[in-house]
Amino acid sequence: TVSADQDSDASDDMDSAVLTVDCPDLELEKTPDGGTITAGDGFNWTINVTNNGPGEAKDVTVTDTIPAGLDIGTLPAGCSRVGQAITCDLGDMADQATVSLSIPVTTDADDCGLQINPASVTASNEPSSATGNNGDTGFIIVICPDLEIQKTPDGGLVTGGQTFNWTLKVTNNGAGTASGAVITDTIPSGLTIETPLPAGCSAAGQDVTCLLGDLAPAAMTTVNITVTADETEPGCSGTYTNTGVVMATNEPSDRLDDNMDDGTVDCIPILQEPALEILKTIEGGLTTITAGDAFTYNLTVISSGTAPAENVFVNDTVPAGLTITDVRPGAPDCSFIGQDVQCFFAALPEGTETFIEIDVTATPAACGLASNTGTVVADDVEELESTASIFVLCPDLEVLKTASTDEVDAGETFSWEITVSNNGAGTATNVVFQDPVPSGLTIQSATWTTGGPNNACNVLGQDVTCNIGDLASAESATVTITVLATTSACGEVDNGAAAVPDNEATSTLGDNTDRATVTVICPDGYPDVANASLRLYGEHDQAPPDVYTAPSDPFDPTASRKGP
Repeated sequence: TVSADQDSDASDDMDSAVLTVDCPDLELEKTPDGGTITAGDGFNWTINVTNNGPGEAKDVTVTDTIPAGLDIGTLPAGCSRVGQAITCDLGDMADQATVSLSIPVTTDADDCGLQINPASVTASNEPSSATGNNGDTGFIIVICPDLEIQKTPDGGLVTGGQTFNWTLKVTNNGAGTASGAVITDTIPSGLTIETPLPAGCSAAGQDVTCLLGDLAPAAMTTVNITVTADETEPGCSGTYTNTGVVMATNEPSDRLDDNMDDGTVDCIPILQEPALEILKTIEGGLTTITAGDAFTYNLTVISSGTAPAENVFVNDTVPAGLTITDVRPGAPDCSFIGQDVQCFFAALPEGTETFIEIDVTATPAACGLASNTGTVVADDVEELESTASIFVLCPDLEVLKTASTDEVDAGETFSWEITVSNNGAGTATNVVFQDPVPSGLTIQSATWTTGGPNNACNVLGQDVTCNIGDLASAESATVTITVLATTSACGEVDNGAAAVPDNEATSTLGDNTDRATVTVICPDGYPDVANASLRLYGEHDQAPPDVYTAPSDPFDPTASRKGP
């Protein structure tokens, strides 16, 4: 309005003007508005600011105090923080303008449960009547794991040296996934950790670590750690107590009460005692052998106790008729005198085997079953024995002698046929046949055969020797001696023959000789000289004995003449 004293027209002294003031109306929305996340994982708080106008918003500022325990990441441009309080300067916002802010955070084990986060926005020119929508609250539930471990042995009692398992069962009883779950287990001393360990497990000394990775809610996994108890004290003594622990990177501290469990087992040590075993066998598993052949006895001494056997004596008296040729090992451990083998060992460590070999040759004196017992004794160990038997097969030669005729005219020939048979169970080795042909009979030929070609015998003067060699059991050889009867042998001529191997027992030599008689008929006028003992036998004036007794050397020419 305007006025003046002299104004005569007041109708136009007043006028008005209208000015509209446009004010801003800011609105803030914050997400997430619910949902879950596992402790240890990250997410973004998202803040959307909109100016609903109609006026421009001046000096827009967002404030957001992040809940304690959430780690704040890199802030958007224009934002800053003091502790958990964030301030973002958005400047001026035109009508209908929108600005979106993303604030990254990471949860941890202490954030379990509901996380509530309010944020607000202000402008320097927003009327208080328009601030009803300047704030919003976001929330999220942080879910956490709850691990439980149970540790048990295979049983409550083990014996020294026994191998058993510690079983560790881990269960996630929480609503959230357990991240980076790890078992740690310090195995008590006295238990040796066996390998290989389960997948994901490793050991450093007695400390075992098993990486389980992530375990989902309600997941369960089992780990078996195999160990062997010491055999003796002090390793195996009393009770082993073993504690297993499981941890996850995102499990809250108030849920650790079942993350540890103890397992116990009692160990009974093995007493430190020596023990021995002895085993006697015949090399090659032989059960029979021919007289004259060699074989080997094997003695095995086993130190089967839990402590060394000390002052160990091994004795073996080899049966008569078996000649010892060698003993291994030799001095100073083993030696033999006559039929006795003796060995001494100062100590035989537990778990070891000691081998003794006795080489022998079977003589004819051992014919039949030969049983041999070896014994062992040591300090704190009673005498033990083991026996091995072998049957020594011996030959038994029989000689049968016949003439091709009972009578023969002087000047005519006839033959002696001698059969040498092996009636024994063993092979007769190096059989030698001998026949001292009486004087007055001229040897024409002498051969022997076992069924094949004839073989020549050796003839020296009146002595016939045939080297027949070996005769198997039930095998025979035939000797044929052809002679010419002369007038020097008129009358009854008696002739004996013998065959002897080098492996027949003296007890069976009684049938190793036989005799046959032929009468040589001479023309009248020739004396009956066949019965002239002195002429025919040279050293006797008595007739040959009816039974031939084998001399110590049956082929000694002088001895032979005294018999056949």
